[in-house]
Amino acid sequence: MGKIILFHDKTECCGCEACVNICPQKAIHMEEDEYGFRYPSIDESLCVGCGLCQRVCGYKQVEESNVPISTYVACTLNTDIMKSASGGVFASLAKSIIEMGGIVYGVSMENINGELIPMHIGIEAELDLIELQGSKYVQSVMGDTYNQVKKQLMRGRKVLFSGTPCQVAGLKAYVGDISKDNLLLVDIICHGVPSVSFYQGYIKELEGKLKGKVTDFKFRDKTSGWGLVGKVSYLNKKNEAKSKLIYARESSYYQLFLKGDVYRENCYSCKYASGNRQGDITLGDYWGIESLTDEFNDDKGTSILLTHTEK
Repeated sequence: MGKIILFHDKTECCGCEACVNICPQKAIHMEEDEYGFRYPSIDESLCVGCGLCQRVCGYKQVEESNVPISTYVACTLNTDIMKSASGGVFASLAKSIIEMGGIVYGVSMENINGELIPMHIGIEAELDLIELQGSKYVQSVMGDTYNQVKKQLMRGRKVLFSGTPCQVAGLKAYVGDISKDNLLLVDIICHGVPSVSFYQGYIKELEGKLKGKVTDFKFRDKTSGWGLVGKVSYLNKKNEAKSKLIYARESSYYQLFLKGDVYRENCYSCKYASGNRQGDITLGDYWGIESLTDEFNDDKGTSILLTHTEK
């Protein structure tokens, strides 16, 4: 039995965790490198060499030929657009899936032991939708989400999954042909992802400047309109709840992110940064829409929506 090699170079791994989810021996776990990026590591004492982890790697095994069928300018009509980063299309889709008795998976900024950790979670109630709304400019922890999605599909439930293109590819490879009609995949227009460790370092820096404990961080806040303005919520020394807007031009994290200086290694040669998409739908901000039409010039946010499949 030969030794299983998941990747030879960091450019070959997107960190989607499909290999972790599929391993029947629980022999694979994620470990951080010196920059805080998480990569799969195999416990040789548990591995039986079945090769499922290699075959499920969407980043290396799945080639996508989907191209946009149609392109739309879009805004939500049935959810609060001010709670969304741009036009609120994800929230509208999610609400529809929930109303049909389905479940929605996306990224939530979870407060775990006093640390903010971006994690993929599933929600089944419209009241919980706020947890998944808004942009998170950091790589999320997938955990056993792929396994959860597969179980829900096997029960015949409708599932909406939203994530980066590589995460969507990982899920597609993991679930295979199981109930594909019930699975709606939404990928985002992705710039690249900083690590959770780097993000937490930034939060610690903010706590030092604010002299308080950060309780929440939103990368996109619309208090002053649609744009790249964040908002940090924190408790001061008197345990009073406070908040502060974070302007991109004044933030080290935003500047490094926007310049592309702190992404995962594979992001710089990402095969999904093209017209060939992974999802049924691609969503993003429709920056510059005001130069094309006055119809969406209310500064509340506008989405670009690309459809790739008849679904």
